Amino acid sequence: MVGTELVLGEPLFDPGAEPYQTVASLLRTRNRLAHARPERFDLTATSSYSGPAALAQLGPAQAARFLVAVAHVMAELGKHFHPVAYVAADLLLENRTYVLKIGRAFEHRVPDLDEQRPPPLAQLGR
Repeated sequence: MVGTELVLGEPLFDPGAEPYQTVASLLRTRNRLAHARPERFDLTATSSYSGPAALAQLGPAQAARFLVAVAHVMAELGKHFHPVAYVAADLLLENRTYVLKIGRAFEHRVPDLDEQRPPPLAQLGR
């Protein structure tokens, strides 16, 4: 997000506030997954190894939070650069409560095959 500051001459987002913090967390998570490195850990130590535990937090609820934060950033960028390209971000933000609710609903279970699925996000705007 430093690039927008170079282009606009001022920061677009406060690094200490949302959505910057959530998007920064998404980028750190992406980097941990995409550029995984071997880690040393002691299974006999009293402190717990947090690698898999940290990745286990990446469920549907966190994915929904990431989606909403990225949509917020995209909508803000659209105000300054190309608004038409960010229509999907606006649709997601208009329905953020629904997106977060679905993320929480499926946090600890996989939906059954015959279960009524929530309507697609694109149908909510109609």
